[in-house]
Amino acid sequence: MTGKKNHFTICEAFSESVRLYTEKTALQYKDSSGKYQGITYGELDRLSDRLAASLRGLGVRKGDRVAIISYHGPEWVIADLAVLKLGAIIVPIYHTLTPSAMSYILTDAGCRLVFVENALMLSSVDAVKEELPALENAVMFEDEGECRRDTCLYIKDLIESGDAGIEYPDVVADDTATIVYTSGTTGEPKGVVLSHGNIASNALAIANRFGVNSEDSFLSFLPLCHMLEKTCGYYAMLFSGVTIAYAGDLTTIVDDVQTTRPTILIIVPRVVEKIYEAVEKKVLESSLVRRRMVHGAILTLNRRTNLEYRGKKVNALLRIQSALADRLVASKFRMIAGGRVRLLVSGGAPLDRGLAKTLLVLGFNILEGYGLTEASPVVASAKLDDNRLGTVGKPLDGVEIRIGDDEEILVRGPNVMQGYLNKPEETAKVIDPDGWLH
Repeated sequence: MTGKKNHFTICEAFSESVRLYTEKTALQYKDSSGKYQGITYGELDRLSDRLAASLRGLGVRKGDRVAIISYHGPEWVIADLAVLKLGAIIVPIYHTLTPSAMSYILTDAGCRLVFVENALMLSSVDAVKEELPALENAVMFEDEGECRRDTCLYIKDLIESGDAGIEYPDVVADDTATIVYTSGTTGEPKGVVLSHGNIASNALAIANRFGVNSEDSFLSFLPLCHMLEKTCGYYAMLFSGVTIAYAGDLTTIVDDVQTTRPTILIIVPRVVEKIYEAVEKKVLESSLVRRRMVHGAILTLNRRTNLEYRGKKVNALLRIQSALADRLVASKFRMIAGGRVRLLVSGGAPLDRGLAKTLLVLGFNILEGYGLTEASPVVASAKLDDNRLGTVGKPLDGVEIRIGDDEEILVRGPNVMQGYLNKPEETAKVIDPDGWLH
């Protein structure tokens, strides 16, 4: 990432990665047999070019809104890049939403085309199709065969038929890249308008904060419609030449992590809690000797960690005991995560401090961050060389934070949204004249 300018578009940043890492694997996905297959950076560029050409043929132009209703995977990325290359705008929609909630978002954003993962998600759109006058086409990721070709298009067909030689419109950093709808817990959902510059600046700052580089690999298992995964687990990784592998689903994470052996994982507390509970259960079900060995090792490693955490000297005996405990016990826990994880980043909610401490004792570098969709989304995060458990660290480079008179957190920086779609009054309530997001 060194030397890249601060004001660039997502497409420019991706093009630079294609130039630097053309033959390197960009994405890994499971085929029908469950084996991982790869797509290089050069192939990803070509596939998205061909899809963009077909989308142009369907009438998608700069400024148009295109929805994606899917969890994650290579098709999600190909569709996203193709739409952005055309200067159009991505509207990600959670696949778990009700048809009425999907209808609200598709209508409010004025989406002309929608990508869906499979027939089930297509049926949700079909259920409200009469309420969507702007929607012209639906494109499905999974190929259902000829029986569905009369009701939708297939991404595979569009890629195969697309001519990669089209000219793209000028896209600048201030152009809108995505509209992400909030949960609507305090009223109807609001469309958060984020520019190319908002997202790209945040992805660059994250990559710099964590030292992300082309030697890293990443396992993605969170939904790409969430800005945490989209900015940190997709753009920051792709901009840095990382290989991104997609987990089958939440039930296969342990197997997938052992197969792909990532160096970076982005987690949410509930997922890591579930995995830890499963591992803890196995330990408790083991023999008394095994349980005592694990318990003693963790106590030993905890003593060493406490001293190191406070900057105090670790005596020779404790170093030897800790090395043995690490080899016999802690290393086995790290192997459950593939044995190469150098960084665990937790966001979305506070991580239990006791669990964070246990992960640290076992040799995992666990860092927490804080953010919100309106900030693209990361505001602050801990650093490997400056990490205090139970805190979310310091602001990212270029991001300012101050505390308001009522102890409200105020944020200002290149990552702050353009506003809420079609809601100028709501926007004025949260972004003041000086650019502070409340």
